[in-house]
Amino acid sequence: MYGTSDESDGKCDRRYRNTLTVYSKRSSEGGATVTTVSSADSTKNTSCKVTVGASIPDPTAYIVTFAGNGKTKDVGVESFPRTITADWLSENGELDKIIKGLYNFSGYCREAVPTSSDTDKVTGAVSSKKDQYITINNAFDGTVTVDFLYYNDKTDTDVTYTVQISVTDAYTITWKNDDGTTIDTTYAVAGAVPTHADPTKEDDDYTYTFEGWTDGTDTYDVGTDLPGVTGDTTYTAQFTYVPKYEIGYYIVGTMTDWKVDPDYQLTQNDDTEITEYVYSTIELTTESEFKVVFASPGEEKTWFPYLGDNYGQNGEIAADGSYTVYFRPDYNGGDDWFCKTIYVAPDAYEESKAVIEAINALPTVISFSDKYAVEAARAAYEALTDDQKRFIGHNTLAKLEAAEEVLAAADQAAADEVVQMINELPAEVTVNDKEAVEAARAAFDALTDDQKRFIDYNTLAKLEAAEEVLLLKLVNNSEIVTIAPTVGEKISVKGAASGGSGDYTYAFYYKKSSKTDWYAMAEPYTTNRAAFKPSMAVKYDVKVVVKDADGKTEEKIFTVKVKAPLVNNSEILTTEPVVGEKVRVKGAASGGSGSYIYAFYYKKTSKTDWYKMAEPFTTKTAAFKPTSAVSYDIKVVVIDTEGRTAEEIRTVDVTK
Repeated sequence: MYGTSDESDGKCDRRYRNTLTVYSKRSSEGGATVTTVSSADSTKNTSCKVTVGASIPDPTAYIVTFAGNGKTKDVGVESFPRTITADWLSENGELDKIIKGLYNFSGYCREAVPTSSDTDKVTGAVSSKKDQYITINNAFDGTVTVDFLYYNDKTDTDVTYTVQISVTDAYTITWKNDDGTTIDTTYAVAGAVPTHADPTKEDDDYTYTFEGWTDGTDTYDVGTDLPGVTGDTTYTAQFTYVPKYEIGYYIVGTMTDWKVDPDYQLTQNDDTEITEYVYSTIELTTESEFKVVFASPGEEKTWFPYLGDNYGQNGEIAADGSYTVYFRPDYNGGDDWFCKTIYVAPDAYEESKAVIEAINALPTVISFSDKYAVEAARAAYEALTDDQKRFIGHNTLAKLEAAEEVLAAADQAAADEVVQMINELPAEVTVNDKEAVEAARAAFDALTDDQKRFIDYNTLAKLEAAEEVLLLKLVNNSEIVTIAPTVGEKISVKGAASGGSGDYTYAFYYKKSSKTDWYAMAEPYTTNRAAFKPSMAVKYDVKVVVKDADGKTEEKIFTVKVKAPLVNNSEILTTEPVVGEKVRVKGAASGGSGSYIYAFYYKKTSKTDWYKMAEPFTTKTAAFKPTSAVSYDIKVVVIDTEGRTAEEIRTVDVTK
């Protein structure tokens, strides 16, 4: 080991005297000379130099620890030879102020001495200085002790600071990732238990969890101590991993930071003849850009379209709002499609999807009992916009048309039977024709409105003329008072009649359309009004029987479709909201009647005033950016076509 310090006149001031003692061992490469340097007298150091006359083998690694005034500071592992400086001495709280530069050197000699009144020199305006360095090579085995005498300008006293330097052989510990890349290299002495911070690993496809280390023979779980060091060792990190998403097609763009996000997976539309995938609903702005990728965790992704810019890059998105994205990977979308693969339309797919489901729910064999369902499906289809209709597949529409043809043929056949009965009445009826006239009327009244349209005006006029002659027709004019009933809401019925003779009395019954047993709503023939509460969202048959004073009866049966109550199924899409990032909310509902519209509001839980996220009833999704890490209340109001409302309030905790 050696140290050097040159000086212009061979003298050092006593105030900055240093004493350097070196202990070293004789190595096989040469005899190391132990040299002690100290002050020859109280005023000067005659050499300020330490040398070791030994050859230096190849450098190795050591753990170096500094200690001074009872403090210890591990400065880590270094390769040797190296220069050790004492800049860490500035951490010593006992020194009010150290002359600038002194604590940067292991040894120090100088020509002039600042005084306590010379503030500029005390803080660092030193006229000249010579640095003395301590260099340790791998032949060294021992301790170096260095005493420094510093000047304290606040107390005008000297402070002695002692530095001890210890060097010990160490083994190399190599820490690696499971892919073989090196995380870190550390050193430890024999018997020491090596430690390392748990490594982390992350990519766009998997979530990794660190499980422990392996040395190739044994595996050590997280929290388990590694064995004491006996030599150079390599530890490899062990991870478990879980895919962040499923195999499929995804929208990837500015809304996902150009990474695959499970929330943006497209679903296949089985109703189209061409392979098509759909995403509804997505919030886009005029600044949004995206492509579609086929992604499988760990595999190379396929981007669509292969050619062309990102969708939205050339101004394809004309306005901020909710949209539906349609994607056809086989490149035959059409001229309106972006590069033949992507079509984006204002959000309309939910309405199209509802019509598709209604048509597909029709039975294969159509009967008269399916008439309401067929008519409802047709009405829903006609209510779609042209853009929405284009997503109703040919096969689906053909199924609806075939069902209508079956019902039309049945309607014609039923009407033809009534026409025949009326045409068989004589031109001049008498009391003897009473039963035939009544039978023709009953048959006509039993027809549906669609069936009655097949009976021309002249035929019906013949029946009415016969009834006028006989004055015997009892007509049941009862009606359902409750329109579009829901589960748990009373269905009110009012009895009414005309014709016949005398006063009328009524009986009211109901049953589920799929059942055969009737139930009385009230004691028969005691009232002209009755009601019942449906318990299920199914079709109900309501029957009213009117009886005149002669005991003649006429019954009338209504079919009522009871809807499910309006339920607010809205959800908060952002599960872990953060200050400054959008909290996304999606409106959804079930039950009620027809289509739905939504209104979105938010407020801090601690406040009372609500704020709109978007213009009410214009969009199915909305978002807001929280400004504080507090709890927020989010309110969604849904309204169906009958004006029913359902409100849902949820609370989210926003973090920084």
